[in-house]
Amino acid sequence: QPLPVAAPTDFDRAVSLQQQGRHAEAAAVYRAVYARTGAARALGLAGFAEAAAGRWVEAEAALGRALEALDDPWVAEQRPLLTAQHALARSRVGRLVVEGGVAGAEVAVEGRARGTLPLDGPLRLPVGLARLSVRAVGYQTFARRVMVQPDGETRVLVTLAPAGRTLVPEPDDDDDTLGVDRRAPVSPPPAPA
Repeated sequence: QPLPVAAPTDFDRAVSLQQQGRHAEAAAVYRAVYARTGAARALGLAGFAEAAAGRWVEAEAALGRALEALDDPWVAEQRPLLTAQHALARSRVGRLVVEGGVAGAEVAVEGRARGTLPLDGPLRLPVGLARLSVRAVGYQTFARRVMVQPDGETRVLVTLAPAGRTLVPEPDDDDDTLGVDRRAPVSPPPAPA
């Protein structure tokens, strides 16, 4: 059974959006066409639009999937450009491995929920500084700025202190951007008698 064909107006509308600098909206139009038709062209064009919007994680995924359509004539014709754009997107994406913590703790990056511990695998994130938080009932929130590296894995060891305990920095611990909690949990001081 043949796949539905995208109306030319869908592509025209997306191109018009891109010409206006509204790349994320254009990507959404292309993705809707892909969802309806399964056309690799729509997925590839969504990847280009995502890249233009600076949404590298989404661009890498869309372009990679488009490149998997080995028998698609549009992909064959555009393969060099798709491959180059995919490589660029891949260079702007890193993987964050979150280890430790307690099972069921909620993981968020930049305030957006990304799963619960233990995670199924590394989180794919744009390269650069990211705000990581891990929360669990009965524990203090773990919050760190993490530098996500390109083409590799950044590992973070999460230490959740039970509620009512504090994490006291070690004397030389003045930087929380490393992504590794180097602070040891300690009990609060006893109440005065």
